[in-house]
Amino acid sequence: REGGAIYIEAAAALRITGSTFSENIADFGGAIAACAGKNRDHRGGDIHPCTGLYELTNIVGVRNHARDQKDKKWIYMGGGGFMKVSGSDLVLRDVDLRGNTAAGISSSINLRYTKAELHNVEIDEPSGLRLYEAGR
Repeated sequence: REGGAIYIEAAAALRITGSTFSENIADFGGAIAACAGKNRDHRGGDIHPCTGLYELTNIVGVRNHARDQKDKKWIYMGGGGFMKVSGSDLVLRDVDLRGNTAAGISSSINLRYTKAELHNVEIDEPSGLRLYEAGR
């Protein structure tokens, strides 16, 4: 299961303002997942395009969790205790993230193929933001 509170399959726009996400659990993106785990086939090719603009403003994310997996390599490609986004544009403003984990390790945001703007984002974990293949 992806996105404990919100799951976006493909192209979409999302704007959330003044919200709290707490104690959500999912395989990818404990609270929010946008094209998180299904946008690549087993050969690495696109299954469907993931595009859109996701804007989060005045958000609190606490104690959200991406589940433990037997293969700990999963955390590097999955994870995102609070949020996992793949292949879209992301804008975060005035966001406070605390106590989020992926596979039992501190992790708040996991971005892959994502263009991101972060404005006044506080993450309590030392490894809370993970960027992968971020060439866009």
